[in-house]
This record gives sequence, structure tokens and C-alpha cells, in this order.
Amino acid sequence: MADDDDADGSVTGAPAGTAEPTAADSAAVADDVAGETTSSPSGAEQSTARRRLSRRILHAGKRIRAVRPRTIALAAAAAVPLVVVGVAAWQWKDLSDLHHDDSERAAYLSTARQGALNLTTIRWDNADSDVQRILDGSGGKFHDDFASRSASFVAVVKQAKSTSQGEITEAGIESVDHDTAHVIVAANVKTTHVDGGAGGGNQDPQAWRLRMTVHRTADRMLVTDVEFVP
Repeated sequence: MADDDDADGSVTGAPAGTAEPTAADSAAVADDVAGETTSSPSGAEQSTARRRLSRRILHAGKRIRAVRPRTIALAAAAAVPLVVVGVAAWQWKDLSDLHHDDSERAAYLSTARQGALNLTTIRWDNADSDVQRILDGSGGKFHDDFASRSASFVAVVKQAKSTSQGEITEAGIESVDHDTAHVIVAANVKTTHVDGGAGGGNQDPQAWRLRMTVHRTADRMLVTDVEFVP
């Protein structure tokens, strides 16, 4: 019987000096295995994640950088028409002012030339109408003074049976101040007398230089002063 016990012990017994694993030991081993399988990602996985994150950051940066130039470009594109319109309006105003100034100067010149022509062109047989034409184109003190002497002037012209014919040779603006211009007008005046007239015969053409003061009113321009200049 002792031999049987020894035989059984050699088959089922634990080696000498070795403790049989307990339930606690098995649980610890299971925990270690589970820990290895469920622990943080491996180095390769972490590297892959970092690369993905870097790509996302880089892509976001590119998008931001792309949006800013587009925004600036859109703002600039929107501002260009405004600048063009502003410049065009400014240029149009300058051109309009320049055109207005040119037109006004031309009107001063035209009024002065016509006024000088009226003064130097008077026929004895049409003196009343010719003098009235002078009055219609004049104003201010000159109109009043000429009107007060017009009757005696017409009488002298008729008595002398004289005809004066003016020819404007040159005219230029001397100065312009607000609504008044001073214009120098040069004219050649030829005077003739009908036979039997007080003047007798014809006179050689005379060169006249007149300073015409032209005043702009609300609706027209008038000659307001006339003086001879050397």
C-alpha cells in the first residue's frame, strides 16, 4: 500500500518546493493580460494620430490664410468702383467748371464786341433805332447818362447827316471780378456825310480802343460803362 501511495503522489502531487497557483494568482495574470490589450495606443498609433492632427492644423491654417487674401481682394474689388466714381465725379466737376468759365468769358467778350459795334455804327436816317439799340444793351450809370443825352445826340446826327460804320478788329478780357468783366475792344470807325450835311465829305477810318465794362445780371449781360483808352 505504501508503494501505491508513492506512485499516486508522483503523478498528482506538486513538485517539491513549488506552491500550487491560487485563484488570486490567476486573477492577477488575467488582469495583466487585459491591461496589455486595453492600455494606451502603441507608439505607431500615437505617431499616426499626431500626423493626422498636424495635417488638420496645417489645413486649417491654409484655409485661414486663403480666406484673408480673398477677403482683402473682395474689399479692394468693392472699393475700386467707388474710387472710379469719385474720380469721375471730381473730373466731371472740374470739366464742368472749366466749361462754365469758358462759356462765361465768351459771353463777356460777345457782349462787349456787340456793345462797341452798336456805339460805332449809327446811320443818320435810322438814328432813333440805333440809339435805342445802344440803350437796350446797356445798364447802370452808362445807360442813365446816355439816355439823358440821347435826344440831343440824335438831333446832331440827323443834322449832320452822318453815318458811322464800325468794324471790330480785336477784343480781349482785361479782368473778371465775380459778375463783372472789363474788356478792351479795338475798332476801326469810318464816318461819312451826305452831301449838304454839316460835316461835309468823308473822313478817313479812325482806330478806336474802348474799355467796356460788362455786368452779368440774372438773365443777361449789359454794358455798364465805356471809356476811351490810348
